[in-house]
Amino acid sequence: MTLFNHAPMRLQATLARTAWIILSATLVSGCSGGGAELAPVSGRVTLDGVPLAGARIRFQPEASDGSPSYGTADQDGHYELGYKRGQPGALIGWHIITVERGGHGGSENKAKPQALPARYNTASELREEVKADEDNVVDLELTTSEK
Repeated sequence: MTLFNHAPMRLQATLARTAWIILSATLVSGCSGGGAELAPVSGRVTLDGVPLAGARIRFQPEASDGSPSYGTADQDGHYELGYKRGQPGALIGWHIITVERGGHGGSENKAKPQALPARYNTASELREEVKADEDNVVDLELTTSEK
């Protein structure tokens, strides 16, 4: 026998509704609270003042448990980051940024593309904080010469 069998009909209905509300609230909060906290990130990447078309940009969170975000520069060097398929942006917090050359960069650059200095990729010195509730614009002005 359950509590429901001993209670009057009106109390049974109230208990059933209360149980349903609690169950529903638990399920909804469990589904919505687990998402990553993201903010939009875009910008422009140039090399010695020239747009770096086709460049691949990666924002790797400094927190070890975070997934990276990626973007690819268009012909004008503009990029937007994507976290996962259908989720634009990057995780909130500090990131190490890496940039890799991709392709030849357009018709005006017929020569084989020059490799980027290691300080922009394998030994990246680029860091940026992605802030919540902001449109984070991160322009990457790279140079081939040492600073």
